[in-house]
Amino acid sequence: MDQPSLWELVPRLELRLGRWRFPAWTALGRVGAVAGVITFAVTTRLAGVETLVISAVTAACVGSFLAWRAVGRRWRSGRYVLLEFALLACGATIGVTAALGAPISTVLDRWVVALAVCLGIGRLGCLCHGCCHGQAARRGLRYRWLVGWYPGGPWETLRVFPLQAVEAGVLAMLAVTGAWLSVLAPGTAASFLPAGYSVARLELERWRGDARRYLGPLSHNQWWCIVVVAAVGVIGDWRIGVTGLAIIAVVLTVHRHRLAPGLVLSSPSAVAAFERAVERGLSGETTRVGGIVIEALSGGVRVQPGTSSMSHEAARALTAVIKGRMASRRGSAERSPRDLE
Repeated sequence: MDQPSLWELVPRLELRLGRWRFPAWTALGRVGAVAGVITFAVTTRLAGVETLVISAVTAACVGSFLAWRAVGRRWRSGRYVLLEFALLACGATIGVTAALGAPISTVLDRWVVALAVCLGIGRLGCLCHGCCHGQAARRGLRYRWLVGWYPGGPWETLRVFPLQAVEAGVLAMLAVTGAWLSVLAPGTAASFLPAGYSVARLELERWRGDARRYLGPLSHNQWWCIVVVAAVGVIGDWRIGVTGLAIIAVVLTVHRHRLAPGLVLSSPSAVAAFERAVERGLSGETTRVGGIVIEALSGGVRVQPGTSSMSHEAARALTAVIKGRMASRRGSAERSPRDLE
């Protein structure tokens, strides 16, 4: 039975201010950008950096964003990846700061804090819009206007975990910590924030419920997270970089036998393996795929997350979809998704 959720109070698609209405994703993205610029300008000026440097860095970041967005619209079907924007803007910031002879560590310390503020508010826009969501959950949000991330799934009956809010919280904590470090330990924030966010993002990627692009066992963004932490160890504070890589190694070791939910939903080979396991389950055999347990029952199968990080709701929904696809291919309705426990 569906349970009411306080998350239903979250505004969707539009923000209202009196009689005015604004697209939520665009509005919060712009608010985040403005908040980030103000944070950067104020904190950097208080640190004694010249206004010319602040203006040039801001212009370079805005320019890199607009250029990469144009590339996305022209050749990438309008895809937006915040991590890519952040990496490009970071490169632009370092280049402009070095060219103007300003202290790079001072500027970067404040810039990463401002970036965390910008991305955190932007993630709230994702929460309203419905992108970057978590996997199916008992309590969460519904985005009825979106196409299901696995075709044929019972999308309108599913709630998804508000992972965007979790990431916004992580970014807020990183921003506060970075602001503290930029004063008490100059040069440290520029290494701590990128490494800290990359480690957190690597784990959060496992809980994403939207389709992900995978290269081997990890998503593209997870590979980028590893690259960023390694880069921090090489060109930043090596102690933070090594610590971050050690944490990543532990996380990947713990998850080495667990199939990430995103991989199940977006990897053709993983979906095919899951289909075969469900078929064996229907024939009376108990099977496992990436820690997910498939048990045969009278008239159907029961799926349990087992040692995987997939929720019960997501596992059941995915199995319903695969059973429907199998029945459709065979031209028979005898194995309807309704048979699920």
